[in-house]
Amino acid sequence: MQIKDYLIIYGYGIRSLKGCYKETEICVDDLIKFMPLIKEIENKLNEPINWQSCIILEKDKNGNYYEHHLLYDMYPNISHELLDEFCQLLPSSITKIESIKIFSGQKIKII
Repeated sequence: MQIKDYLIIYGYGIRSLKGCYKETEICVDDLIKFMPLIKEIENKLNEPINWQSCIILEKDKNGNYYEHHLLYDMYPNISHELLDEFCQLLPSSITKIESIKIFSGQKIKII
């Protein structure tokens, strides 16, 4: 069997009032790429909401609508592309990331 790395995100969904988690297989290069964002999240662990994936429509001065990503405001020092990519690794309903863990090992199906 082959040993693989897994990123495990635990958190809470304020809207759903439930705990949530997601486990994703990840390569070392991606872990290195996400480390600046993980450090930023670590700095916001004590905040009631440290992840906001909502998009709202706003109107510009010409009357045209555009998408405003609240997450981009929350982490202004992180590229939008990196934030969008990291979103794919999170449970869909998460608003509070409580822990990020990396696990290396083998998955063994017992039943």
